[in-house]
Amino acid sequence: MNSVPQRVHMVSGPEVEVRELLSELVDAHADTVQLASGPATDVAWSAHCDYLRDLKRLAQEALACMDP
Repeated sequence: MNSVPQRVHMVSGPEVEVRELLSELVDAHADTVQLASGPATDVAWSAHCDYLRDLKRLAQEALACMDP
């Protein structure tokens, strides 16, 4: 029996598909590796770091909403 909900209703926004969030987190790591392994501009790194911070916040909110 899987106790992880499929969707999490966010306090300050729409429901989040948990599988989509996990997939996005994995993709973000792959993007980081790609940026680190080749030439990347400061603008690209800055945008990526902003994206990672937003993704982290969303994941933290989703986890907080899952707590009983």
